[in-house]
Amino acid sequence: MTDDVDATADATASADTGRTDTVADAGGNAPGDEPTARSDEPTARSDEATARSDERSPTTDADTSPRADDAPTEVAFEDLSLPQRVFVAALQNPTRGVVVLVLFAFAFSFYIAFWMAFPRVAAFLSAVTVAVVAVLLAVYYVLARVR
Repeated sequence: MTDDVDATADATASADTGRTDTVADAGGNAPGDEPTARSDEPTARSDEATARSDERSPTTDADTSPRADDAPTEVAFEDLSLPQRVFVAALQNPTRGVVVLVLFAFAFSFYIAFWMAFPRVAAFLSAVTVAVVAVLLAVYYVLARVR
């Protein structure tokens, strides 16, 4: 029963790829081949597949040479924007990124508690923070235009 299923699957795979090879039996041997030991089976199949692919598609220098479009381009870290730098840092050490996010969430919870306990003081300090951030952004944009 399983031999029929394997033979049908192999025949279907051959029909899908357009191959005209003979269907191999369940042991991986084509009709007329000597049976191989089960321990050699993966090696024998991979050697046969390599030999068959070499026979079917001869490679040329154009196929094996890397294209200029595929070559990675070198990008200096200084050329990256701040969000790109954050993304690169998160990729290099994802655990650190998760720890920083947890710390920000913890700090935000204290900020909310501060607003609930002392709303007038929190409003004043929030207004001061917004003013300082606005000044820093203005300085950043002025320096970016000067450069």
